[in-house]
Amino acid sequence: FPEKNYVFTGPSMENIKVSCIIPFSAMNDAIIFISVGCKTDSKFLNYCYEAFKNARISVIIAFENGANANIIGPIPDNFYVYPAMLPKEVLKRTDLFITDGSSTKINQALFYGIPVIVYCNSRTDYYLAKRVEQLNLGKKLTKKDLSLGRLRQIVIDLLKNDTILDNIIITEAETKLMGGTLKA
Repeated sequence: FPEKNYVFTGPSMENIKVSCIIPFSAMNDAIIFISVGCKTDSKFLNYCYEAFKNARISVIIAFENGANANIIGPIPDNFYVYPAMLPKEVLKRTDLFITDGSSTKINQALFYGIPVIVYCNSRTDYYLAKRVEQLNLGKKLTKKDLSLGRLRQIVIDLLKNDTILDNIIITEAETKLMGGTLKA
């Protein structure tokens, strides 16, 4: 991709028209946003429920692209589950983002200065997650490494890791200067 032919302008951040009420005032201080599509397996979602159900955090889950919330059973009290893509206001209030490896979702999280955990389901996810780690913007989580302890530890590390948080601030500023779809 020679620079004379291509320009990376950052993520598309158009307003998404979604009619749902998200009760941010009822949520705990830390908010984790999990955005999953149909390729996310129920084992991963069950681990998320178990890892965070008694934690002093709030978890927002958006099931996109045909994913079904019914695959994971009873919803813990600190979880807020939505059946579709959510507006960018959710990202603005999120402390940590867990995604299934979509480059669009990763770039949108970086636009708002949010550390990312990429749960790898495919080879493409793995390479994107590896790059996120190389740039100290988040962590990858593979099916092989998935466990309650590992998931909890990654979340704790990301919320307290000064190097990653500093890199996120820099990347957020750089991403916003790119211009997005308006520049494109």
